[in-house]
Amino acid sequence: MALFNCPECNKEISDKAESCPHCGYSHFKHKRFKILKIFIVIIVMIIILVISFILLPSIIRNPSKRFIENLEINNLNKAEEIYNDKLISDTVLKQNADTELLNNIQLIYDNYIDKTVGYNDTIIQLNEYKIFTSIKSDLDMIISSVEKMNKSRESYDKGIEYYNNKNYDEAMQQFSKVIEEDGNYLDAQIKINELSILIAKDYIVKAKEYFDKEQFNDAINYINKAMKLQPNNSEYVSLFELYNDTKEKAEEKKRQEEEKKMILTEGKNIDTSNAKITFKKCEFTTKILPNNTSGSYTYYSSSEDEIYLDFIFDLKNSGKYDLDLDTIISNVKVNYDNGYTYDGYSCFYTTGDRISSVLFDYLEPLKSTTFHLAIRLPREIADTDKSLEVTFDVLNQKQKIKIR
Repeated sequence: MALFNCPECNKEISDKAESCPHCGYSHFKHKRFKILKIFIVIIVMIIILVISFILLPSIIRNPSKRFIENLEINNLNKAEEIYNDKLISDTVLKQNADTELLNNIQLIYDNYIDKTVGYNDTIIQLNEYKIFTSIKSDLDMIISSVEKMNKSRESYDKGIEYYNNKNYDEAMQQFSKVIEEDGNYLDAQIKINELSILIAKDYIVKAKEYFDKEQFNDAINYINKAMKLQPNNSEYVSLFELYNDTKEKAEEKKRQEEEKKMILTEGKNIDTSNAKITFKKCEFTTKILPNNTSGSYTYYSSSEDEIYLDFIFDLKNSGKYDLDLDTIISNVKVNYDNGYTYDGYSCFYTTGDRISSVLFDYLEPLKSTTFHLAIRLPREIADTDKSLEVTFDVLNQKQKIKIR
């Protein structure tokens, strides 16, 4: 048996006694209460541990939550690691992760559209998401949209600069590049409408300047530009009709003058800096003769079924160098009876009683000769009255003669 002091009255009592004989305090009841308190504390701790164990996977071990947390602090490399290790193999988790990624890049795009973030920083942020290959197509579309918007905004800013400097053509071109998604689009359209009137007026001024100088193609070109900008302007339509009609008349007059200039007549002179040639006559013949036929002479004859249409010229080399006789005539064409065409010919030159082919021969400076263009034709052509027209180039100048 052991003795101890009563907790209530502090007098000695036996540990066998159920209560203090002096004050009646029951120490066993107190002891049981202490044990109960300890038991309750243990139970509570067990409950806490059980709850923690149940919630731990969703709070601490949940990879989706960890993935989102790393996205929020822009730790994309860690987020990619979690994505590839924990999420990609689960269809639902992967889909949820992709949705989070798309929301993030959309937010970056929205911040750029709102001008909260500049272009360069936006592109940098978006490029960081290229490590997530599952959203590549959507990311590429977002990046493309940002680049288009950036170009649109740059075009608008340049347009304003040109506009303020009264460079209206350039301003119009820049404003026309502003896209509808751009917040500047409406103002750009207003500027375009305003500029179209101003630019059209400038085009009309230029058109009149060219018209006065008889440069009709340039004049009509500027009228067309003005009409594209102001298609319903009746003044511009009238000017276009006037300019076009005037151009056609001028071209017809020029064509007639060129036609007249081409006509080959006896005595016509054709001059260049190197040569002078005078047309004497043309005739049908079976023989190309030299100038002197009083004695013995040489000549060229046609075949039995052909005849020569012989064009005779006086030719002088007025240049300082030998004149290649093979280059005097070119592009020979005969039109007989409005459909039969011939282009075979030979050229000869003669002095005195000798006549030679021009092939490989030259005329020395300040020397003269008689030059023959002999066109080979069927013999029956000489004996009809059907139409016969000849064109050829003499010293690179087009000539035309109507024989009948």
